[in-house]
Amino acid sequence: MLLVCVSGMRGSGKSLFSEVGKELGIPTFEMSQNVVDLMLKTDILITNYSLREFSDALRAERGKDAVARMMVSKLKSDVAANKSELAIIIGIRSPEEVEYFLSQGFKVKTAAILADEKIRFARVQIRRRPEDAKTIVDFRWADGTELGWGLGAVLDSSEFKLNNEGTPSEAKKKIADFLRELQAR
Repeated sequence: MLLVCVSGMRGSGKSLFSEVGKELGIPTFEMSQNVVDLMLKTDILITNYSLREFSDALRAERGKDAVARMMVSKLKSDVAANKSELAIIIGIRSPEEVEYFLSQGFKVKTAAILADEKIRFARVQIRRRPEDAKTIVDFRWADGTELGWGLGAVLDSSEFKLNNEGTPSEAKKKIADFLRELQAR
């Protein structure tokens, strides 16, 4: 099975990648949902800081691949049910997560969604998710935290890179072309 492991800074457009994947019938999984689910089980309010601090503690306690480890059992059962040879994982944050998927027998293609900080911050101000930063200072703190997990290395080494500073339709077309090429293999 081939996993398309998608990374990007907050507000870069990972959700567009997810949307296109779902439209093409490709099973799509969100890495951060595992962390959010754990936080909700322990009644922790989801905020910009709490999500990253909880994730930081999780990685410190269980290793930089902790979230990938949580994802694998769900991934194997859901993908087996769909009989799919391709799946998308949104929100890769470290090289260790990619390595863990490889160690579990998955083939991996890495994809990075890139956008300027100013554009990304404007996007998160519009979408207003509970875990999004409200100020540029908080936004930069979140970026720094995620870069500390190894996100920069994943972005730099990605095989497919999409500069997402144009329109959503332009990005969706490029993503769809990339995914269709993988489906055709």
